Amino acid sequence: MLSPANTQQAGIVAGSNGAFNPNANITRAQLAKILVRAFGITPNGTSTFQNVPITHWSHDYIAALADASI
Repeated sequence: MLSPANTQQAGIVAGSNGAFNPNANITRAQLAKILVRAFGITPNGTSTFQNVPITHWSHDYIAALADASI
């Protein structure tokens, strides 16, 4: 089982400004990035969403999950 520290060491989560807060709420964007990294999915999906601009840092992660039907 991965602990919060292990997920950070494995590169699945990065924290914010060098700090990792495992008790903080996460956004859909953050969860998408975590899932893409955890499952080794390439973040280059083609799906689009009205509320996720193509220029947003999470777009490729969210699109990749949608393309994979996750």
